[in-house]
Amino acid sequence: MTRKRIVDRIDQLDSIRDEWDEIRRRNSCNSPLLSFDYLRLWYQCFAAEDQVRVYQVTDGTTVIGFLPMVLEKGRPLRRLKGLTTIHSPHSDPLVLEGHEGRFSQLALSQLLADRGSWDTLLHDFSYSFSALPGLFSDELLESAGIQWQRWTQPTYTVQLGSSFEDYLHRYLSSKERRNLKQYKNRLERAGEWKALAFQGSEARKMWPAFLNVERSGWKGASRSAIDHLDNRWKDYYEGLLEILVRHDALLLHFLQLNGTVIAGAFGYRIGNMFHGLKIAYDEAFRRLSPGNLLFLQLVEHLLNGHDEIRYLHMFPEDHGFKHRYAKSDATCCTTLLYGRTIRGRMMYRLSQARKNLRRLPGIGPAADLIRQRQGKSF
Repeated sequence: MTRKRIVDRIDQLDSIRDEWDEIRRRNSCNSPLLSFDYLRLWYQCFAAEDQVRVYQVTDGTTVIGFLPMVLEKGRPLRRLKGLTTIHSPHSDPLVLEGHEGRFSQLALSQLLADRGSWDTLLHDFSYSFSALPGLFSDELLESAGIQWQRWTQPTYTVQLGSSFEDYLHRYLSSKERRNLKQYKNRLERAGEWKALAFQGSEARKMWPAFLNVERSGWKGASRSAIDHLDNRWKDYYEGLLEILVRHDALLLHFLQLNGTVIAGAFGYRIGNMFHGLKIAYDEAFRRLSPGNLLFLQLVEHLLNGHDEIRYLHMFPEDHGFKHRYAKSDATCCTTLLYGRTIRGRMMYRLSQARKNLRRLPGIGPAADLIRQRQGKSF
């Protein structure tokens, strides 16, 4: 027998804390982004009281995981969505190790049983190296009798090898290595430079330096830097930093020229992977290619100073240097489910009409640039 439970208000979260913490205690990889404190932080910053949806997945009498979602009540649609934003691009559920397949099956059954509560479900930022890539397998979705779509794109990842020289020859072309040498020569002619790395509480103290260099770049000019975001984002980052420090996961890297920080990188360690979330540089030093040089210094530092880190992940969006310096076969996928409601069925038919329209000559491309996989049952 499967017991079903949905936490649908912030003030109910504490009722699942003990079971949540017990699963994390039993798992070998305790991601700070799957901590109960992070769950509460995300909801407090980005969800209204009644938007919380945490699906507790129970197999018989055993709780095997939780699927946190947020219910966006737009007009006319009600959409379930994973706890993701462009600043928090992770969407893993909390699953007891060894129960991933059963969790996926039971979670989908629970979502479908909650059929009157949502019209579409969006699960994004799911990576091929996750415990549950895509959350639900193609086969499971096809057998469930639900309409769905999936989009997949590369996510830029470096597999750290034996040495920095090994990385340079595996990932960079001879032309790129020559360019790198020119970048370094230009920087040395500009003055005294050094690469700096900070971890944990020391990195936390350096956070204002990162905010300053991010504000000095194009994000500052467009007012999209962290310093220009509203208070909920500032509260989120303050809370995230504290969580990362408690888990000894926070890392900051800087490139300094003549005593001035001209580039900075912010990221965190989860298991054997470093996730480089943000990199920024001072536009006044753009001619010195500080972003490129800092990224390569970051690779070298991880290779020489962190034996436990085997991968560097730079997320899917291409910001110029990633396709040259962080090639890999890793992928990121987005899954869209259409609920068994009138509005859910209408949205599916509308998506089909748009897809067919794009295929018409002179109106749109014959196929999407990213691979699309679509379920057939209705």
